[in-house]
Amino acid sequence: MTNSVDIKKYALDFKRSRANLLAVVVFTLINLFLIIIDADFYFLFSAAIPMYILYFFEGMYISSGMVGLWVFGIILAFIGTGLYLLFWGLSKKFRAWILVALIVFAFDSLIMLFVFLLIGFELGSIIDIAFSAWVMYYLIIGTKAWAKLQNVSHEELQAVTAAAEQEELTTETNAALNEIAPNDSQTDEETTSEHYNSNNYDGE
Repeated sequence: MTNSVDIKKYALDFKRSRANLLAVVVFTLINLFLIIIDADFYFLFSAAIPMYILYFFEGMYISSGMVGLWVFGIILAFIGTGLYLLFWGLSKKFRAWILVALIVFAFDSLIMLFVFLLIGFELGSIIDIAFSAWVMYYLIIGTKAWAKLQNVSHEELQAVTAAAEQEELTTETNAALNEIAPNDSQTDEETTSEHYNSNNYDGE
């Protein structure tokens, strides 16, 4: 049986998992636009297959001159990215979709690894793999949280998540105040000391 503490932990894990999935969507979209404008860099934290699709059809367009191929590649790449956005949206209420996202991203990571094996590993390749592993980790954590929360209603999960977020915010606020308070105390002591020294100087 899952108690309230466990529910709070798994609720936060699930939220972090969805946040990482959304980050993948955002950075993949940015990278697709960078490819379209022919930029010579891209961001990490991205799905690989939509980018590979765009690179492939860009090459087809360059070699054949057929604009339709390039447009088709753009549409296909954005549809591929849109799947992750769909998984993110559906997983808010139907939490099992986080498992689907994990399976699809795992396939994406395998394709990326296969491409790196073909073209050779570089420093950038290792960094890409590291960030892919980061996303995989959080999707696995989210899938585990989904499995543990199957008997928890959506409404209860939302309430627990909101309470946990408020508790985190309160903790962070108190920590910030505790950091400020000693500085204020030290400033007051310095001001008092300076005032005392000033009075002694005037007396002399």
